Amino acid sequence: MDKNKTKKLAKAIATGFYTGYSPFAPGTVGTLIVGIPLFLLLAKVPVSIYGVVCIVLFGIGCKVSDFLEKDSGQDDPSEVVIDEIVGYLISTIGLSVSVAGVVVSFFAFRGFDIVKPWPIRDVEKQLQKGLGIMTDDVIAGLYANILTRLFLDLFFH
Repeated sequence: MDKNKTKKLAKAIATGFYTGYSPFAPGTVGTLIVGIPLFLLLAKVPVSIYGVVCIVLFGIGCKVSDFLEKDSGQDDPSEVVIDEIVGYLISTIGLSVSVAGVVVSFFAFRGFDIVKPWPIRDVEKQLQKGLGIMTDDVIAGLYANILTRLFLDLFFH
């Protein structure tokens, strides 16, 4: 693949197929338009395969977000939303498909990603490049997964 095609592919993946260019809340838009449909697509696969998909997307996300950060000259460019997409997928690991699960995990993930409680903010500052861009959202996704499970168990079971 030539350099121009590689750059276009990296940009498409990093920006969640260009949803990251939304003028309003690109992380939220990327999660809604790419993250939720991807969860719905993967929800019926065994959790082990779902986990492998998350790990692979994390690795790809580190590479493409690092590339876009260098290409744009900005730290953690707002158009990079692969981190939000992977973080949302982590927030839904092991959940069955339900409107409540999709909605609660979405708001829990976006809340943790925006507020960045400990240690998310520290991790974001300490890790650099693509790894830093991706890892804070992974932790937010883990927090959201726990909160979603608690919420669903309390109010829907």
